[in-house]
Amino acid sequence: MTTDSRQTILDASGDGTIIFGPVPSGYRWRIGRIAIDTSGAATPNVTAFVNSIASTSIVDFSPAQRRNIADEATAIDLEQGETLIMQWDAADALAVASARIQYEQQSPAVQSAIEEQQTPKRKPAMVTAGYGDDGLLPKW
Repeated sequence: MTTDSRQTILDASGDGTIIFGPVPSGYRWRIGRIAIDTSGAATPNVTAFVNSIASTSIVDFSPAQRRNIADEATAIDLEQGETLIMQWDAADALAVASARIQYEQQSPAVQSAIEEQQTPKRKPAMVTAGYGDDGLLPKW
């Protein structure tokens, strides 16, 4: 498990971002935990996005909390070149925002092995052949 911590000073409106990544070429990150902390008395909203700040890119949200730890029930998967963007809003002016992620960095070989283990195995259907009533033609 790899841990990466970052912090930034928020602007005069109490807004700001922290960016993790991009994921190196040939790898995937499986993020299992995100922790946030914000100095000051205000309780900001913190939103996690993949690649861009857009409603269609939200992967996690922490409303009105200075501190929070999210153990992801379903890991957040980032593919090579993707980034995780943490955005704060409504914090105290010039507050210090901190974020930490814990993730597994997987190589293509590890990804293939995991996907193969998770793919259900299908057994071939059994076909029984017999003979028709006339005893000459196959009966399927």
